[in-house]
Amino acid sequence: MRVFNTPFNSPLNNTGDTRTETRTRTEVSSGGIRDVSGSGGRPFDCRKDKDAIERLRGWMGNMNRNFQKGALYQNPNIKWQKIVDQGNPNGIKYSDHKRSTLNQYKLSNLGQQEGWSDETTQKRFNHNYQRFYETIRAGGPNAACRAYSLYKSVKSQLKKGRPEDYYYSKIYQYLGDEDRLERFKRANKNLLTTITEQRQIKDALKENLPGYLKTWEDNKDGVRSKYKTYEDYVTAAEQWKKDNPGWNKEEGGTTTPWIETSRTTQEIERT
Repeated sequence: MRVFNTPFNSPLNNTGDTRTETRTRTEVSSGGIRDVSGSGGRPFDCRKDKDAIERLRGWMGNMNRNFQKGALYQNPNIKWQKIVDQGNPNGIKYSDHKRSTLNQYKLSNLGQQEGWSDETTQKRFNHNYQRFYETIRAGGPNAACRAYSLYKSVKSQLKKGRPEDYYYSKIYQYLGDEDRLERFKRANKNLLTTITEQRQIKDALKENLPGYLKTWEDNKDGVRSKYKTYEDYVTAAEQWKKDNPGWNKEEGGTTTPWIETSRTTQEIERT
């Protein structure tokens, strides 16, 4: 702690005592997104189902819709209420915000957006998403199974490359199915770790400067012959300290490294 000298008072000086400094920090780990199964539903066989192509086209369309609507209505970092809470400084209209968000999170555009976990996953997504529709249009033997493989790859790359967007797409998808929604949230909770650390600090000893009044009374260094009054001396001394910031330079202080003293971890809902 630095204690600076003030007029008409002797300076207080550090004694070199050891003190403990404590700090606390938190870490949030998300991990990958885990899907949860639903109940019922018709089995899918890409080799036998006559409507396999149409079902795959529908699944990809639903995933596209869920990404768009999840971003618009569920993601707290994107949705309109956040803009309102910030006072809407840019005067954005809701209609423009909605149109922009839906366009940005359309799967055909998402591959060109920033925010991917890595460039390799982004490139694979773009390639497989394009190949999915090329395969469906081309048709031919095993087209459904090849498209199904591409669909699963696209889904996997979205989970890895856009985990936050994928999470909120599922939140939107499961609205109305409370059981599945709650199971999905439980399966994807974040871990909040609180870490406490301490270190020992030995303050440096400051040069022991005499107080103004004692210096004046003892006429140290002929101070009385240099200034007409005590007040003139104090004013000049204060100015000298401003012009010479190193006057109270510290020497000899030590600090130990930070040492972890406690760590606690708890589950929190993903945000």
